[in-house]
Amino acid sequence: MDSAVLKAVLIDRPSFHATTGAAVAHSEAMDAKQELGEELRRARNWILGVGIMMFVIDTIMIQGVYGDRLPSEWKTKFLVIDLVILGVFVGLYVLARSQPKLACVLVL
Repeated sequence: MDSAVLKAVLIDRPSFHATTGAAVAHSEAMDAKQELGEELRRARNWILGVGIMMFVIDTIMIQGVYGDRLPSEWKTKFLVIDLVILGVFVGLYVLARSQPKLACVLVL
């Protein structure tokens, strides 16, 4: 068989291009979706991590650094405020599973 005929039969068929093009597009879409899922998972973990770090640092500052200078009732008030803020971050972490864009905007 002549190479021009073989090329016309195997490569220039519309179904060949449609099939390979669709497969490549599907593969790229799956890669993009998987990468987006990984980025959203990372963003959710950062939301929780920042909330925990804020709580830990505030608690260390209140109890360790300013512990002698603050009355115990103020320490309790600050602890309650920090727990509420931590609760907001945990709530946004849970919200990020269903509405990640909204949760990321609210965290900012």
